[in-house]
Amino acid sequence: MRTYNMHGLLDFILYILDQEQEDLLWDLWMHKDVNEDFKTFKQKRMVPIRRRRAKSNTPEQDLAIIMKNSRFITHREDGGKDEQ
Repeated sequence: MRTYNMHGLLDFILYILDQEQEDLLWDLWMHKDVNEDFKTFKQKRMVPIRRRRAKSNTPEQDLAIIMKNSRFITHREDGGKDEQ
């Protein structure tokens, strides 16, 4: 997990969730009396978890987001070193 960035981690999690959903549909299709092939069955019932990637922010939008969220960060005069 350490090698993933946040975007890559999110893509990986969404991929796993898609696969889990497909596996559940496969089990359902195998154990029920269904008169259609798996591909058709899956297309009708599969809910896409992955969304289209959002359009990239402009540098100005990124700066505005950083400024807005910087209020949650506190500055420590000691450089963040713990006292011992």
